[in-house]
Amino acid sequence: MSDLEKAGQRTAVVLLISQSLFSASSIIAFTVGSIIVVQLAGSNSQWTGVPSTLALVGAALVVYPMGRLMDRAGRRVGLSLGYIFGISGALISGWAVVQQSLPVLLVGVLLAGLARGVIDMGRYAAAEASR
Repeated sequence: MSDLEKAGQRTAVVLLISQSLFSASSIIAFTVGSIIVVQLAGSNSQWTGVPSTLALVGAALVVYPMGRLMDRAGRRVGLSLGYIFGISGALISGWAVVQQSLPVLLVGVLLAGLARGVIDMGRYAAAEASR
């Protein structure tokens, strides 16, 4: 096996692990996010779907510009930026829950959505690495 094939396999394994961990954390965060939003808003009928919607909007907004960035700067730069979005969104959301701040929580959820859009692009990087 050549060094290039070994590097491709290592990259694919790293991307598999990171995708798995991020997907699991996203499922948990978006499920709990709806419950927390309802508690912070004090009403379940108006706010239940807002976190999921913001996450979807964030993912949709970031994909095209991030794809352009990855074309210019590489997959590693783009995916790293996506993970920074995710970590920032998690920290902001956690802080918002402690502070009981609905608007700040929604900003954190939007950042997590941005991360979701970028991290999903990692699947294409894994496919490229395993060629």
